[in-house]
Amino acid sequence: MNQKVGDILLRRIELKDLDGLYDQKNDPEIAALLGGFTTGYSREELKDWLEYHRKRQDECLWAIARIEDDSCLGHVGFYQIDY
Repeated sequence: MNQKVGDILLRRIELKDLDGLYDQKNDPEIAALLGGFTTGYSREELKDWLEYHRKRQDECLWAIARIEDDSCLGHVGFYQIDY
């Protein structure tokens, strides 16, 4: 299910989001603001991370995408869901 909020869209994260995630997760300013995050991820590591989290039954992960061009601005998720 996709959800539009203003000029952004929350949608299931996909492999096409890899470039946007790569840029964000390797940006020192973004990492400093999030706390506990580091930089230096390779595209292959991020692909593995993305595929791992997409398959988890106890997680929901969404891309925050710009409606205009569907580019990934970031991501948000719920982790360790106890149904």
